[in-house]
Amino acid sequence: MKTRDRILFTALILVDHLLGTHLVEKELAHREAKVARYRAQMTELEKQLTRLEGLLGAINMRLCLLYLRERSLLLPERWLSFDPDDPEEDRGLDLVIEHLVKPRLATIEMDKVEEGHHVYHLQPDWAAIHAFFAEQQADLEPDMRGWLSELEP
Repeated sequence: MKTRDRILFTALILVDHLLGTHLVEKELAHREAKVARYRAQMTELEKQLTRLEGLLGAINMRLCLLYLRERSLLLPERWLSFDPDDPEEDRGLDLVIEHLVKPRLATIEMDKVEEGHHVYHLQPDWAAIHAFFAEQQADLEPDMRGWLSELEP
């Protein structure tokens, strides 16, 4: 307890004792009400934070899907394969690992091409990705939704 609060409560106890008032009880009730308001505000902020984290996850997921869509157009024969020796593909690999593999929306397998050289193959779980967007109540753009529906088994 701060020195200021100790002095205040000492004075209130003294006044209560001398005058028969209930100032200590009133001060404690006031402080408890203040703590309850702060707790309610904190609970609301935690709910907002959870909602914003979900929205951020949906935005990151869209970014990954746009990246994969671009790869499917530019590299149709190997759009789910990543060569970490290529700096651009390595950055893309980091992106999909962070936002697809870690949340268990895709798996990744490593193939050894030659000694010291590996290629990674991404295997998205398209149903889980759709479920993620439904859970976040995030709508996909019609083009992206159509592309995803083409990929589902």
